Amino acid sequence: MNKQVVAILALLVSASVASDAQAEGYRERVRFAENNHLEPPPGWYLGFGAHGTAFVRQTGGPEVLQRGAGASLFGGFHLVPRATLEFGWTESFHNAADIETGFGTQVDYLVLDSWTIGSRVYLRGMASDVSPYLQVGLGLYALSSEYFGLESSGTGFHIGIGSDIWLNDFLTIGGRIRYRSIALGPPSANYDDTFLTTTLLEVGIGFHY
Repeated sequence: MNKQVVAILALLVSASVASDAQAEGYRERVRFAENNHLEPPPGWYLGFGAHGTAFVRQTGGPEVLQRGAGASLFGGFHLVPRATLEFGWTESFHNAADIETGFGTQVDYLVLDSWTIGSRVYLRGMASDVSPYLQVGLGLYALSSEYFGLESSGTGFHIGIGSDIWLNDFLTIGGRIRYRSIALGPPSANYDDTFLTTTLLEVGIGFHY
């Protein structure tokens, strides 16, 4: 009988210790999530993505630009835990056309490039590993032909919304949509004659340091 009582007490003690260990492990995970994902981690980040560009409105220009696709690079650093300074580059290809060259018939594209500076402002913490944000910025823009060179250049601004999903402490996947207003003109002139309103939908991968 005494051996049975001792065995029961031993089982109860073991269960209590295991329960305490499990609870402590849960609390450690909660603390880890709070410490690591409550705010975007300070430091630098770099990323790349693919995007599609659609033209909402166009005034002027030698031809009407059609929707296209391209690639993007971005990087920045956290000014404060919930705001970043970000630099970016995008390039998209539009209006494919056959042209005759010395190498035969080739496909020429109109290429829209941008070099931007802006800021992300995160809307909430990262306890759920999802980080939505607002974005605003300014940029330089250029419209060129692959074969005939630069046609127009100018400036613009963008606003947008996006979200990052944290896969671990240094890797994110995300998406964002940006509204862009762009004014372009001949490279050698001091006036603008082409005005574009575009939307850009992008998906990308980010690396955080």
